Amino acid sequence: MGTVPVFLVVALFSDMTITVTFGSEYMEGGTALSLLAVGYFIHAIAGPNANTLTAVGRTRLIMWDNVAIGITTSS
Repeated sequence: MGTVPVFLVVALFSDMTITVTFGSEYMEGGTALSLLAVGYFIHAIAGPNANTLTAVGRTRLIMWDNVAIGITTSS
């Protein structure tokens, strides 16, 4: 839950965040920053699940998830 406030600021005010951090010449990257923030937030929420699945011996499910992600992102 500690990442929620940071995520909301970066995702909702990406143009202002990138301008304050790097300067106005990088303001075009606001959309990319929002997309990256969403991706990293999802990883922060779901990331520990792979370790849990490994601990309970469900590594085949991890393999199929990775296959599905690879097919989805390569299209």
